[in-house]
Amino acid sequence: AHAGAPDPGDGVQALDLHTGATRWFSRSPHDVHGTSWFDGLIITTHEHGLIRALDAATGDTVWEHAARNGARITASPLVLNEHSVVVVGTHAGEVLLLNAATGEPLVSLSLGGEIHAGASSDGERIFIATTTGEVAALSVSGEVLWRKVQSYGVAQESPDMVQAEPARFTTSPVVVEELLVLAYARSSSSREPPWMALDRATGELAWEPEWYAMYPEQLELEASPAYAQDMLIFPAARARHTLGYLVGERRAEFISRVPACMRSHSSSPVRATDTLYMGRMDGMLYATTTVLGGVEWRLYLGMFGESEYPAQNKTAPGECHKTAPAGHGIASALGIAPDGSILVSTTQGILYKLGRLNASGPAAPE
Repeated sequence: AHAGAPDPGDGVQALDLHTGATRWFSRSPHDVHGTSWFDGLIITTHEHGLIRALDAATGDTVWEHAARNGARITASPLVLNEHSVVVVGTHAGEVLLLNAATGEPLVSLSLGGEIHAGASSDGERIFIATTTGEVAALSVSGEVLWRKVQSYGVAQESPDMVQAEPARFTTSPVVVEELLVLAYARSSSSREPPWMALDRATGELAWEPEWYAMYPEQLELEASPAYAQDMLIFPAARARHTLGYLVGERRAEFISRVPACMRSHSSSPVRATDTLYMGRMDGMLYATTTVLGGVEWRLYLGMFGESEYPAQNKTAPGECHKTAPAGHGIASALGIAPDGSILVSTTQGILYKLGRLNASGPAAPE
């Protein structure tokens, strides 16, 4: 499929988890950007403002809803199963709460800027952020609890002067204990890590991370971090390290050195039990422990039928690839099936199912 342009591949495909055989294909008029499960339904979001619920068994459309003025939707839907509510944000800044079973509109409100990423929830509140720095907390019934505009400091020519600029939020907020952690984009590179922690009860800034000598200069973080055992895990682009940040101690550790520096990284880590799985744009899949961050195993998936990591993909100190010289990357989030298997898709258009994995090494892709 070609991003943005309609083509025959646009739609939702259901595969048999054990055989990979196609169960059904539901055609969409445009790109599908996100899917979520609710009580036998697949809730989907589409490029030109369409929210659609499909019968998970057949692929038939159960209901659909069009966002105001066909505004673009790139965010995955957030489903609050206990409340039968689905939450979707649009590039027009509209936040929609719909009845997940019927598609009936419940609440519509407007925020400043565009909403590029999905909302998150702590079970009692909904959190959502925009490209103009606005972060909002809503009740599960859609009542606005607080709205704040968050900024970051930009150093000026005079060492005593700092100019505040609104943060550009393009990733989902992450709930961490009593905090809300948000990665952001900015107008110029800096070695100060581009994320902040808010008090999720009030929206006030709780703290920002300090400057670290090993941290690469970055404009933004493209992927939301994972959180496990008091550690935030940031798979940063333009680096050969994955950053682990101990929240309680407010201290950084640089973990899981990788063979290639890539300028882009959009796949968020996924946690399963005591292991984190991370895909990178050089085609490598990593499994790391959540306590020490050591690599348990790695597997190259960048080229179907090839298991050896291409030597030309490795980078020397100071070098960083825009795209991998050989093979294909892992750009989307990983999936973990109920049986413990890992689902990984690559930019080659291949979906891999990996059997139950552990420290002794991965099973062969199925």
